[in-house]
Amino acid sequence: MLPWWFFATTSAVLATAHYAFVRPAVRSISTHTVTAIVYGIAGVLLMLISTWRGFPVLEQGFWPALAATTALNMIAIFLQYRAHVISDFSIVIPMLAYAPLFLIATSSLILG
Repeated sequence: MLPWWFFATTSAVLATAHYAFVRPAVRSISTHTVTAIVYGIAGVLLMLISTWRGFPVLEQGFWPALAATTALNMIAIFLQYRAHVISDFSIVIPMLAYAPLFLIATSSLILG
């Protein structure tokens, strides 16, 4: 059985580190630029990993789903970065970074 608590905790810690680096950036650069940089780095890493491990077989409907998901995620990330500019760091980060831990706890209660 996979140690989901380990993955959730690691995700929370890495998300906190990510936002700690993003906060100074969004205060000095536009949120659009920071969002583009984050997605650009993620895209390059994904391409490198896919080149190394091999590209999966893409089924019909993949590209529209990818476009919709990317658009929604970019809007969400943009709004999160705006929250960094508008709100206090100690209010914004716990809600964002520790969501995986809360999801593990609530899903185990709901699913049994």
